Amino acid sequence: MRARVAAGPLRRALRLASLAIRARPEQPAHAGVTLTAQGSKLTVAAYRPYADGGTDVAVTVVVEAEPGGTGRSTLDQRELTRVLDAAVKGDSPAQAARTSIDLKGATIATPDVAVPVRSYITPVTAVPPAAPVVATVAGGEFFRQLTRILPVAAKDETLPILTGVELRMSAGTLRLRASDRHRAAETVMPAQPWDHHEDACAYRALIPSDVLRQMVKFSGTYEGPVAIGLPSETVTTADVLRVPELSVAALEFGPATLTAWRLDGVLPPSWFGPVADGGTLTLHRQDLIRAVRKARAMATAKGAAEQWAQVSLTHSAEEAGVVRVTPRLPQKHERDQTTGTAVPAVCGEQAAPLGGAPLITTGGYLLGALNAFDSDAVTFHLPPQRDGRNHAPFAITAHGEQTEEGHRQHLVPVRRSQD
Repeated sequence: MRARVAAGPLRRALRLASLAIRARPEQPAHAGVTLTAQGSKLTVAAYRPYADGGTDVAVTVVVEAEPGGTGRSTLDQRELTRVLDAAVKGDSPAQAARTSIDLKGATIATPDVAVPVRSYITPVTAVPPAAPVVATVAGGEFFRQLTRILPVAAKDETLPILTGVELRMSAGTLRLRASDRHRAAETVMPAQPWDHHEDACAYRALIPSDVLRQMVKFSGTYEGPVAIGLPSETVTTADVLRVPELSVAALEFGPATLTAWRLDGVLPPSWFGPVADGGTLTLHRQDLIRAVRKARAMATAKGAAEQWAQVSLTHSAEEAGVVRVTPRLPQKHERDQTTGTAVPAVCGEQAAPLGGAPLITTGGYLLGALNAFDSDAVTFHLPPQRDGRNHAPFAITAHGEQTEEGHRQHLVPVRRSQD
């Protein structure tokens, strides 16, 4: 293989290709990237087979090259990345990006140095099927919304479907969903349907969250369009066996295409349904964050594990304009002597939607939900009480947003037999 490219685009392509490379692949060749030169383009491709863990992932990135390139080589991705980084060491960022890189087989040469890189026999890998593009979205907004959704996706693979982020496209709207059972998050954003797809159709796929986390990390300041390839939500297992393209989802942004074999299953729609009308509380977000941090730290100081430290929110008719945020302590006599931080609150139509009973939640989950917003105020959408207790899931939105629009977080309160 021989080709000549600029260092900047090649280094970016290698970082993106790392999405499909495990730290310790079972076969050495799967630690490599396959470079294919053809005319004025160099394609950088990597493939992570299922045997190396997780769902199959394929990444291809097209890099502009000088005309005349030809051939194919598979080089170790990490060593090639380190060699290129070393080759431009000491150069300014602009100079490093422009540095000419000559690829000749397994040898990498710049105007200053030439060095061989570990190579492999190019593995015989089936080309991943191409998922049909169904819509495009604004890249900057798409990646921003993913950063709000991803913290909610589970990392424990006991229930694999909870480790995924669900993308659903329908009627010019893209929904992103994730849940770990204790909490859920959903974003609704506009999307431009692809020309040949009918508005009445719906498309869905559950994409592994670990793949999307890495993709967001490497997306940088990308602001261009993202093309989304999804199968129809009515696809069956028999359909997948007959048409391989229905087994994958794809995201195309700039010169890169990421293809992931989708997880089997669907996140339960009931977890994301609207909250029954039991009242609302609107609070200043930063004031509430400060109060929750203090209460969580106090619960931890009293012996609770920081990850599971609980906080209580109380609100009554006697303090109509205030929500109290207190640490949830293990002993009842301690709770009776504990007071919390007062946070100003504005009620909706119902004067005291918490009904004087505590709303108990895990402090870390509540902080994560609050940090997903950038608005000055947030609104808690509270369902009616159950047997005098606040045990039903509640939703949080930016103040002024409807629960069916924009971004919302759902939390499941901690249930106590005695409050």
